[in-house]
Formats: sequence, C-alpha cells, structure tokens
Amino acid sequence: MKEIIESKKGSLFICTLAFTGEIIGEISWAFLFKIIFDLMDGKSPFSFKNVVFIAIFITTFRSIMTFLSENAREKTTINLVKEYKNKLMNNYLDTDSNKNSSEMMNLLTHTTAEVEQLYIRPFLNIIKNIIFFVGSLCAIFYLKKLLY
Repeated sequence: MKEIIESKKGSLFICTLAFTGEIIGEISWAFLFKIIFDLMDGKSPFSFKNVVFIAIFITTFRSIMTFLSENAREKTTINLVKEYKNKLMNNYLDTDSNKNSSEMMNLLTHTTAEVEQLYIRPFLNIIKNIIFFVGSLCAIFYLKKLLY
C-alpha cells in the first residue's frame, strides 16, 4: 500500500490543497460569526453592507472549496483503488493460479472495497484532520494575539 500511495503523490498533493482550502473556508466561517456578533454588539468596524458582502463571499468560497475538496477526495480514492486493482491483477497474472476468472473478480471486488473503506478513506480523513488541527491552532494563536 505504501508503494501505491508513493506513486500517487501528485494526486494526494492536490487533495491536500483542496482540504486546505476547505479548512480555510471553515475557519473563515467562524470568523464571519465573530464579525456578525461584533456588529450586533456595535463593536464592529464594518458596516452592515460590508458584513453582508463578506458573508456572501465567505459562504461562496466555503461552498466552492467544499465541492472541490469532495471532488478531489473522490478522484484520489478512485486513483488509489485503480492502482491497487492493477497491482492485484498483475500479481494474479504473474502467478500461475488455478482460480477461474469469476473467483478472481469476486476476490478483486471484495478486496478493493475493503482497502477503500479500511485504509484509503481513513488515510484521507487523517490528512484532513491534521490540516484542520493546524489551521485551528493558527486561528487560536491569531485570536490570542488580538486579545493581548
């Protein structure tokens, strides 16, 4: 599996960039609520029109980034599964197996579904959660800097 992941570094990099954009959208959403609450308290430096414009921009950005992130996740998953299937098929063809083609297709389908659910999707979720953690830490330090 490590070889497959290493062979798809470009796809994983694009997926990581998409995750980063989605996380920036999520964190921006939190800052938007801070701006809205400050406006309601009368402490905001922005006018109501500016806050509406910011809200539309952040919501649009967040929606686009979420769409791109999900699309990149699916494409990366498909690429990794396809590479895994190719590797399995090559191993099957290289060995003299007495299994018929229907047994091989059943094994291939079952194994790749397990690999996708048990390894690939959790791996991508770990990457996304690490990016979310780092982004959240940056936002916390930024807010702490503003408070002191």
